[in-house]
Amino acid sequence: MAGTGSDPTDLVRRVQAGDPAAQRELHDGYRARLARFCRTRLDDPGEVEDCVQEVFESTFAAIGTLRDPEALLGWLLAIAGRKAAERNRQRQRHPAAGEIPPEFPDPVSDPELDSRRRELLDSIADALDGLKPTPKSIMKAFIREGGLRGSELAPRFGWDVKTADHELYEARTG
Repeated sequence: MAGTGSDPTDLVRRVQAGDPAAQRELHDGYRARLARFCRTRLDDPGEVEDCVQEVFESTFAAIGTLRDPEALLGWLLAIAGRKAAERNRQRQRHPAAGEIPPEFPDPVSDPELDSRRRELLDSIADALDGLKPTPKSIMKAFIREGGLRGSELAPRFGWDVKTADHELYEARTG
């Protein structure tokens, strides 16, 4: 199980019974993985924490419907995928001023999407080649790690968080 050290069946049963310690254990054990998952699916990485919070709200509200506790991780990822897709659709309907809505399809596991992702990665690699060294390094780290925040990039480049957030923004827009 994702870092909790508990049996998923036992953990789910305890959460279903209303054990607050089990809820914290589930949250603490899966939060980082769900954040990484959401970061790769959200159009706006600034929405990751809100999305993860929504995942846990939905999880705790519907935990009684989980029939197979061994499927906990898959169930959480399915909820996270739906929440991220909802946020992306909402963002496309109401983009920020001056923002162009993304043209990417909803994330779905299928061979056609995987093929399109590979083509997209090739295009990204070509675009990275046109960047200056610092933005190029930032974007490579961002892509390699599945999306990073400025606070995670700052120590790598010896910057404060504000500078890292700015440089990440500049690299992404570049």
